[in-house]
Amino acid sequence: MRSRPGEPIPAEVVRIGLESDRVTEERRVYLRCRACPDQVFLGEQIEAEIEIGRLPAAKLVPEAAAEGFDGATARVWVIEEGRLARREVRVVARTLDSRLALAPDAAGGLPIVTATGRGLAPGRRVVPAGPAR
Repeated sequence: MRSRPGEPIPAEVVRIGLESDRVTEERRVYLRCRACPDQVFLGEQIEAEIEIGRLPAAKLVPEAAAEGFDGATARVWVIEEGRLARREVRVVARTLDSRLALAPDAAGGLPIVTATGRGLAPGRRVVPAGPAR
């Protein structure tokens, strides 16, 4: 709530409006709070993060380290026998902080490069900087 910044209020989604605002891309969502504050102001705006599931364990990759993410798949750099290669992986979720949760069998278990930059090329020899993920 704007009047209580940083104070989470647990709620559940009751209804999601069919139309979204064409300019702001906002959608009207109706929520029912589980622990309502004592004082609520009519017309007060809120920012809601809607949790659609939990990942008990996940292989997370920064979205910036993936290419061609289409909502279901992406291409990532992997280290195969000490050399860089590109692999297409299945993405099972995207987190609020722009990380992609990959399928458990992503890239055949090969280490995935999470820090990208210039100079990455197929076949280039590399040494992992940290533990394989």
